[in-house]
Amino acid sequence: MNARGIAKKKNELRAFISDNEIDMALLSETFFKASHTCNIPNYIAYRTDRNTKPGGGTAILSAIVALYAAYSSPQNDIKEADIHAVFNSHHPTSLTGDLKSKYPQWDSKTLNRKGKQLKENSDERNLTVDAPTEDTHIHTPSGSTDVLDLVILKNLMTPSYLETINDHLPVIMTVSIENSNIQQIIRTTNWQKSEQSLKLKPTYINTDNDIDTAIK
Repeated sequence: MNARGIAKKKNELRAFISDNEIDMALLSETFFKASHTCNIPNYIAYRTDRNTKPGGGTAILSAIVALYAAYSSPQNDIKEADIHAVFNSHHPTSLTGDLKSKYPQWDSKTLNRKGKQLKENSDERNLTVDAPTEDTHIHTPSGSTDVLDLVILKNLMTPSYLETINDHLPVIMTVSIENSNIQQIIRTTNWQKSEQSLKLKPTYINTDNDIDTAIK
């Protein structure tokens, strides 16, 4: 997409990306300088700005999901600052791991300090905490089992399933982005019709002079 400047067209760009369910947008002539921002919800921008003179600039907007693998030892608390650092973005985010946080709502057999902390922090931020319906940890040598592995989600649908397969059992998790109805859209371009409509003739580039002539 040749944007011919994005700074004053951000709302139109957001609407276009949302209406067409774009996973990746390739932009030219953004006219961005280093001082400009390009914050599109649920997308990350990769930019090459032209700072030396007017015009130019390219950008790639890519839909993202932030994924974190975590471990929390029994002695450590679930700190509000840590939760904030991970989930302060508007992007879809998933944190998964052995958090040693037990809460009956997450199919744990007991309730512990860390479970209360995580429940309070997740409720305050409207985060989803989920866990497998089967125990994920076998304590040796007692043989007792419990759920220690959790997933915390923001702007992602609750896992469609969480399964254990094998002392910690592997967990298989499937999630989907909220409010997404992704369809495969295949379009082809009729270049002959486009050429006739635009009244253009093919330009053949063989030398540097040809480039200069073509862009005039």
